[in-house]
Amino acid sequence: MGSSEQSDTALPLPSSDSAGQRFRLEGEQERVYEILRDDIHLEIAAMYEACLILLVTFKHDERLPLAAHALREVFRHTPVKLRVAWPWRQLKNELLELRKKYVAWHPGFALGGKMPEANPQQDATLRAFLNHYEDIAKYEGGSRRDQATKVFERLMPWAKTAPLQDFAKRWVGVYGFLERVAHHGQPTTNEEEFTAQLTEFQVCLLATRKPEAVADLDAIDKLFGKGQADGQF
Repeated sequence: MGSSEQSDTALPLPSSDSAGQRFRLEGEQERVYEILRDDIHLEIAAMYEACLILLVTFKHDERLPLAAHALREVFRHTPVKLRVAWPWRQLKNELLELRKKYVAWHPGFALGGKMPEANPQQDATLRAFLNHYEDIAKYEGGSRRDQATKVFERLMPWAKTAPLQDFAKRWVGVYGFLERVAHHGQPTTNEEEFTAQLTEFQVCLLATRKPEAVADLDAIDKLFGKGQADGQF
């Protein structure tokens, strides 16, 4: 979504000291980092932090494309971390590693020979991979928009369908922008435009925090359930 369509005020960037050497997250950026770390994965939070570090401390003509590349990784890896997308590259690498092991155990296998009988150690390795493969096979695929919708379903299980679809649309819009900038396909990008898209991303993440009213209702439900279990209600 372009900055002209946004009603949200741009969030300020984090700060560094006068020498530009020390970076620290502040305010809303720190909250976004915590959401990424706690609700998705520490690696995802680190990618977001890398984007901000580049924007704040890096003095280079390629600063915006590099920051876009760092933030784009958040969009690429989040569906996999939340188990709504198939990690093809991971599976390919594990398949190749498993094949290397079998070739080392049975050189004839590399020449197209029959699958040899596995000893207990080899059998355990194969079984572990097959179990892992079965787990991976449960991941869902779909379009980028479908994956984004599932991301927000995981992050906002209490939300209704319409807001989820809206956040998914905004998420995909920012993703496309980052891809264009990271690949130098959008040479007119300036810092104001980049900051507007960064803000769009941050606003989407901040919205995943459960509203106080909903959180209060959850607490009441839990208390009521406990009271029923104790025979008090």
